[in-house]
Amino acid sequence: MNCRVALVTVLLIVLLLSSVRIYALSCSIEVRDDYAIVKYSCTVTISNVSATEKNYWFGFKTAVLSVKYSVRRILGEVLSRHLSRDLGYRNASVEVLDFSYSVTEPTAGTLKIDVSMTIKIGVRANSTMLGKSICVRFRAMSPNINSTEFIYNNIPLNPAKCFFIYLKPFSVPLEKWRRTYNGTHTVFSYYVANMTLTTPFGTKVTVDPSEAIIVEGEATASGDYIEIKTVPTTTIAIVITVIIALVVLVVIYLTKLRKKIVEVRTTKYI
Repeated sequence: MNCRVALVTVLLIVLLLSSVRIYALSCSIEVRDDYAIVKYSCTVTISNVSATEKNYWFGFKTAVLSVKYSVRRILGEVLSRHLSRDLGYRNASVEVLDFSYSVTEPTAGTLKIDVSMTIKIGVRANSTMLGKSICVRFRAMSPNINSTEFIYNNIPLNPAKCFFIYLKPFSVPLEKWRRTYNGTHTVFSYYVANMTLTTPFGTKVTVDPSEAIIVEGEATASGDYIEIKTVPTTTIAIVITVIIALVVLVVIYLTKLRKKIVEVRTTKYI
């Protein structure tokens, strides 16, 4: 009986060890005049990987690198479709400027997957009297779209699963993000704990992703929009002061004019 309990315990430990997944993901977004630069990187370490899973990932790596530039193009097209179809951007344009993908086996039975890419997304700012407004809904990209142009081992390229681009938790309204302003740039940052992803192979991955949105100048945010002040605060204060002074002068002038009219009417009737 004790032997059976011990055996079951050992099997459970083995299963738990084989499901350990360490996942690191970071994404930074630099918002500029009419486009945004998204720098994305992640590292996945899979312990006690099976031979089948190992063969899959190494084979996928070979397939990706053999058509590296095609993958870059396909990824850009899939992201553009995702922004247009799922996130409401009209005529969204996405260009993958840099792409890196690697799978290594640092120790026997352990795989390390590294993905990094730089993406340029065309965004259109809406100008206002005091600045401009930019929609950054793309911060929550989750392109769970299968591409029919790239298929490996009967599994199509799916950026959310193959490259772990799953940023949906960052759809949280921007007013709930941490905001810092250093005098030249505004940074909005957010951190998510204990999120689970599934790879094309069915592996469960635990992720604690972080994201930062960097804007030049002073900015505030609400919902999906960042409001960037293009008119300095001091200039706004000066303009408001001038307007108030002009209003006061007009009031004084009208008051004096009214007194003169009253005096003229009084003199006429006398």
